[in-house]
Amino acid sequence: MKILMVNPYFWPTVTGSGTVTRQLGHELAERGHDVSILTIDHDGRAREDQIDGLAVYRVPSTSVRLGKLAFHYSLPFTTRRGVQRNIDRIIEQVGPDVVHLHGQFWDLCYWAGASARSRDIPVVMTVHTVVTNDNPFYNKLAGAGDRLMVRPLARRLTDVWTGYDRRVTDYITHRYGIPNAIFVPNPVESSMFAGQGDAHRVRTQIGLENEPIILSLGHVIPLRSRVPLVRALPRILEHIPDARVVVIGEVFDREFLHVAEHLNVRDRVVPVGRVPHEDVPDWLAAATVEAHVLHGAEGLGLDVSALESMSFGVPTVLRVSSDALPGTNLRDYPGLAILRSGDDDELAHTVIDLIHDPFARAGAICAGRAMCGDMFSGEVVVNKYLDIYRSATTVTETTGASEPQLALDG
Repeated sequence: MKILMVNPYFWPTVTGSGTVTRQLGHELAERGHDVSILTIDHDGRAREDQIDGLAVYRVPSTSVRLGKLAFHYSLPFTTRRGVQRNIDRIIEQVGPDVVHLHGQFWDLCYWAGASARSRDIPVVMTVHTVVTNDNPFYNKLAGAGDRLMVRPLARRLTDVWTGYDRRVTDYITHRYGIPNAIFVPNPVESSMFAGQGDAHRVRTQIGLENEPIILSLGHVIPLRSRVPLVRALPRILEHIPDARVVVIGEVFDREFLHVAEHLNVRDRVVPVGRVPHEDVPDWLAAATVEAHVLHGAEGLGLDVSALESMSFGVPTVLRVSSDALPGTNLRDYPGLAILRSGDDDELAHTVIDLIHDPFARAGAICAGRAMCGDMFSGEVVVNKYLDIYRSATTVTETTGASEPQLALDG
């Protein structure tokens, strides 16, 4: 099967959705499928290259920053003269059986979806981002944009919608009016299950020896602010005086550093910044505990970093509901370090137990690895997507319809 994946966030830009796209592409290619990537070029020119054997087609783009409305991310747009011709040419050259769009907001996906639609090629849409904001004004603005712009455009192009957890599938239903969005988990990179990395290298990099590391993975945005972890840190330090919080990811929101200053624990917080994805196993090898899904609103399936941490074998603290994954009760994995209330004391005691109590630690490691193996392994995810691709292709060939026809049991 020929599959064209479309995502403006792809290497060398490292994001959760880009990591998922790359991993899914690799898993499919290893099974003998012909996978190509359509993405953007930051230097403003059209070109072709290869990444790990995947053909990558790039079209010119312009980056725009919308500040807090977009969590300080740089947003890529490809609305330039001739871009539609470029994309038409690429789709003609690739000749895909299915086009898989990663992200419902991007004009690159709209251009590609429209080109596929005009050729009766089925289109699958994966929603990577749930747009909500703690600020009521920004939240209303994002909701209005979803309803007035994203909904009519994306619905017109898409045959099948998928989401990574219940929060996302519910979002697709409520914001876009799609009642049959399919739950398909994130694939976790198979190397993460090996649990091997160079802990000494990264500990030396930040000047630590044997101190317990509370690792916190992922870019720092309001939804992953790290403020709860910093607020819990004074209590943790009462029991583990040499503990350090090591934050991996670009800092778009600095509130956690201000809170650390206020609580006089700034010297125990180490912001490392963005690191290459291939270095993540080294940081996981150095970690004693991992914690960043702490706000109760992130969900679980969207968070590649938490899944990688659990797969690697790091005890991972989570604040998620037990039904965060459709069809699964997380209580069926006893030992997962799931916060109930999410208050500072509970977070502190959970981290302390995972560092000091070998039974709690072993239970969290075993439960995390079991859940990721059952739900998020490349084999499981690829099988689900192949079923979707084949069904979508069959329906399109049978009906020749221009409106979504496919309904699968998620």
